[in-house]
Amino acid sequence: MIAIEISLDKFMLLYSMEEHGNCKPGCAILQPFKQNSISRVPLKIQVKSIPMDTEFIPKSAMTIQAHPDDQEFAAAGTLAKWAKAGCEIVSVLVTSGDSGSNDPSKGPEYKTELAQLREAEQRAANKVLGVRETVFLRHPDGEVVASIGLRMELTRLIRKFKPEVVLCGDPSSWFFSNEYVNHPDHRATAEAAVTATFPSAGSRLIFPHDVEKWIYEWAGSTGKEKGIQYAEAFRVMLLKDEEDKG
Repeated sequence: MIAIEISLDKFMLLYSMEEHGNCKPGCAILQPFKQNSISRVPLKIQVKSIPMDTEFIPKSAMTIQAHPDDQEFAAAGTLAKWAKAGCEIVSVLVTSGDSGSNDPSKGPEYKTELAQLREAEQRAANKVLGVRETVFLRHPDGEVVASIGLRMELTRLIRKFKPEVVLCGDPSSWFFSNEYVNHPDHRATAEAAVTATFPSAGSRLIFPHDVEKWIYEWAGSTGKEKGIQYAEAFRVMLLKDEEDKG
């Protein structure tokens, strides 16, 4: 496994070139890293190897997939293992799989019912895996685009939940062996997930209105407890030497 650390942000990209432990081929994991882990020289990229026998269990994780059941094909075993070890997992589905049927007896009016069915199936699967929260963005199935709008939605979720790891697909994968052409929703979702994680989520001036909105919301919540419009919580600690006592 190769780790690429990008010093302009707080995320490390773990990209598996072959099947290994917590990551299947073509799976990308974006993980925050400590600021002092590498030099803060702009645009500096450091590539290092991670021992193949290293066990990695994040404290929190977010999986971003295009359709219900995508994460089960891609990483269900890993998610179950992480959840069992105490990892708090948020599952994000960009669509509800409302185009996932070729039944000739069903027309466009079936899409709403199918979306409800697949959402229920995903929630049931997440309960088995130990996923803490499931989020559906409800974009049209088969029409996902790695747009600024989708990137903004995913950035908002990453900023909200602050996962230690973001797990998504590989946006560069078009073909799997000689048997499968990767679905365009998979590639678009993966591209949006990667760019939302870096550079968007950690860059205050990308989608800054979200940051400002949350600051006011947090300050308003704290202020409400004290009967004022806005407030910031803080703690005062008074340190005294032993000689000062008495």
